[in-house]
Amino acid sequence: NSLTIFNRWGEPVFEAAPYLNDWKGQTNVNGLTIGSNVVDGTYFYILSLIENNQETILRGYIELKRK
Repeated sequence: NSLTIFNRWGEPVFEAAPYLNDWKGQTNVNGLTIGSNVVDGTYFYILSLIENNQETILRGYIELKRK
């Protein structure tokens, strides 16, 4: 599987392959300060799942709010 998370301008802020359900709201993309927290807000994601040689792509939004 793989996951890419984009900010509101369509720029990737996080990418992982395989994705291990471990995103903590931090960047890991070159060109950004690696490991810095992204701001609270709404992000767009693309999750690619491969099972039995079939790819399923899920797209949606996630809202990040910290306490």
